[in-house]
Amino acid sequence: MTFTHEFVNTATGQPIVSVYQPSASGWGRALGIAAGQKTTVFQLGDSNSPGYDWRSTCKPWDVSIVTSWNGVPIYWGIIIGAKYNRTRKEWTVRHVDFRAILARRYTFGTNGYSGDTVDNILDLTNRSLRSMIPWIVWSGTQGASSNYGLPIRAETGLALNSTAGDQSGPFTRKFNDWNFTTVEDALQEVQTMPNGPDVDLEPKQDPDGGWFYINLRVGNPRLAGNTWWFDLDSDTPAVKDVNLDIDGVKMRNVSFAIGIGSEMLLPVKTARTVTASVALEGQEQYKGKEDGTEALQSHADADLATYTDATEQWTATMLTGGLRDSQGVIAPNVNAFRMGDILMLHSAGDPLMADGWSRHELVTLDGDVGDTFTPGFQLIGGA
Repeated sequence: MTFTHEFVNTATGQPIVSVYQPSASGWGRALGIAAGQKTTVFQLGDSNSPGYDWRSTCKPWDVSIVTSWNGVPIYWGIIIGAKYNRTRKEWTVRHVDFRAILARRYTFGTNGYSGDTVDNILDLTNRSLRSMIPWIVWSGTQGASSNYGLPIRAETGLALNSTAGDQSGPFTRKFNDWNFTTVEDALQEVQTMPNGPDVDLEPKQDPDGGWFYINLRVGNPRLAGNTWWFDLDSDTPAVKDVNLDIDGVKMRNVSFAIGIGSEMLLPVKTARTVTASVALEGQEQYKGKEDGTEALQSHADADLATYTDATEQWTATMLTGGLRDSQGVIAPNVNAFRMGDILMLHSAGDPLMADGWSRHELVTLDGDVGDTFTPGFQLIGGA
């Protein structure tokens, strides 16, 4: 069992060629956002290096690198650039998580920008927040020319713009062309509402034909996943090097949500907590969405709830190939984990962690082609 890499057509998911084993390669995913930039390094002076036209094989945006473990995709990185060192004959390819392309698509649809016509809006009226997500993603796969397609499928098996089932709800979001709202911004607008759904873009490979695609998973509000139980004080712990990072940079007890307008016509809603702590104000802008003062107030309330306390991010180290003993599997391979999985962690006698079981949601995965990877998780309550 080992890592494999594939060059893939970004627009279709069609495999182009298997990648000659790189000397180094990073990968990473995050729940609800695009993960950061990674690199893959090829030694072109190696006698086993294939004679690809490396420029075209690694064409920015048109070509992606899919990283798999034991044949299961765990990362889809869209190539955005490369650097060549002639002395070392070293080719370093830069790539970003698939979700990054949604920040380069607007919600315009097949007409493209049409701000002066009646077809100038993605109108999601009286919907549930969850049902809005596939429609928003769908709008980013439509355009005024034929090159807007992306290999994204809804986990439900329905078309992204399906009207099947009850999608009704108390929420309305209207994304007008003249606000130039990106698909990513529209997703964030819905995700960050109170009880907004978790969204995961999971790389998969179709067993029929072998083409790759993105599996769009939408939570209700959290994603459904597996629950894994790990004893941190076991004689053979599967989760090691546990770290906690407490970040209070965005803390606030007064939060402003800012809408569309200017000067005295600028709509603003405020959420405030009366506290003995030092006053901290913060603001978030929601200028791409003409959804009224009620939506703005909901954003202010949600932002205040998010940033009242410092953010606590846990990370650890686990074995990429899993961990086993004579009794069986202690921890699975890296490809078994999905965003939104629950990690139940047991601790005893620790000066900072409470005794007993604590419940955490898996929100990041990060690694390279080494023997270990780094899960990131957030505390969501007790057992």
